[in-house]
Amino acid sequence: MLTGSLSRGREYQGLPGGRRIRKKTMNLVSIYTREQAIEDGVLMMLDVFFRDQQKAMTLNERIRFCQAIGNLQKRRNAKFPLGDLVVTTNAAAKLNAIDAFELLVRHESGDWGEVCEEDRETNERALKDGSRLFSVYEEEGKNGEGIRLYVITEWNREATTILLPEDY
Repeated sequence: MLTGSLSRGREYQGLPGGRRIRKKTMNLVSIYTREQAIEDGVLMMLDVFFRDQQKAMTLNERIRFCQAIGNLQKRRNAKFPLGDLVVTTNAAAKLNAIDAFELLVRHESGDWGEVCEEDRETNERALKDGSRLFSVYEEEGKNGEGIRLYVITEWNREATTILLPEDY
């Protein structure tokens, strides 16, 4: 189980300056606000990522993208609000926009992906007590290679971040 948190309120612990101690605990070395992380190019708002990605899409990809947007906006199965949507620049370089939307739909509906049973139970409790939500997904990246992605929603539901494990 990952006991460290990417974010607490608007502070990012796992970005530059964060480090792992032992196997699964993260110690806070420095604190990044979301705005600082965006300014430093560590994070980007998801709408900027999507706009940039749309320029290179084929017609079929655009149709699938619009369907993914529609699914996210319907929020029929949403168990919690996602807040602001951000992605680390490392994840943005490997992930396509359609998959990003589909991950968000899965995350907000309570499909936690490839998490262990303990993290699954922690997420279910978090839906009730308002703590951080954590999902893990295996996807095919832009270049066809398999990538592992984390999706983390802050405890206060102010933001959801898509990131690679090495960004944590």
